Amino acid sequence: SDVQPLLNQGARKTDICASIFAAVANQTIAGLAQGRPIEGKVLYLGGPLTFLPQLRASFDHALKIQGICPENSLYYVALGAAYCSAEEVDLGKALENVRKYGCTGSFLSIPPLFTSRAEYDEFRRRHAQCKAPRGDIASYRGGAFLGIDAGSTTV
Repeated sequence: SDVQPLLNQGARKTDICASIFAAVANQTIAGLAQGRPIEGKVLYLGGPLTFLPQLRASFDHALKIQGICPENSLYYVALGAAYCSAEEVDLGKALENVRKYGCTGSFLSIPPLFTSRAEYDEFRRRHAQCKAPRGDIASYRGGAFLGIDAGSTTV
């Protein structure tokens, strides 16, 4: 919701992205550090920090350090879980279980809005009859209101 006013004011998208990355870095640091200084080496692990060098730069700037994004940083959490496992797993057996796995779960869902194309077409026809009157803006004279739907915020 903070982004929409910036776009309305003509802010550059690159500046908005940098601002979002800075906010993510600052909030993450505040949540993790809880007021304590972050010292020593910092490793950048996981998807966003692996794939978004601009996000890493935001963390570097906020922490005033040069963090490290090691090779295979995307997999460190999985590797840690594997190393800490209490039991050994036969990889061949695990792969076979994955191959045999089928989706058997049941999921809650709601019925579709339309059960057929004809029902959808009838809905469109019915609602097309309720359009607000249209006019030629070039020749219009008098007071008017302008509404712009710009996503989650209406201006």
